[in-house]
Amino acid sequence: MLGAENGSDMTSFAATALLDTGATASGLGPAVIEALALRSHMKKRLMSATEEVFADYYLFRIGFYTSEQMDHIEESVTQWPFVFPEVEGFSWRRPADFDVILGMDILSKCDIEIGRDGTCRLRFG
Repeated sequence: MLGAENGSDMTSFAATALLDTGATASGLGPAVIEALALRSHMKKRLMSATEEVFADYYLFRIGFYTSEQMDHIEESVTQWPFVFPEVEGFSWRRPADFDVILGMDILSKCDIEIGRDGTCRLRFG
């Protein structure tokens, strides 16, 4: 779940994320930026393994629901998700099979467990 930058705005967007342990910052794809009507905060230099560009940066919140909450997301969810407030992340323009890149700014604050069956579990706190 992603939220807009305004602290009182609880607009959210369910997204597919790529866990990227090689990325220092998290990023948002064009669909998320458009759905949440985010405005670029600034442009910053973004370095990747193959290029250096200036990319738009956005302020947003990232929230994670538990798997039990996701099973009932259509119904009333009684608990708030685990939320990382005021994440500063970059954008990209190329088409991708995911909406969000979760970089080490988020991943360094959790434990990651990846099962042989393809399941992935993040633990926070």
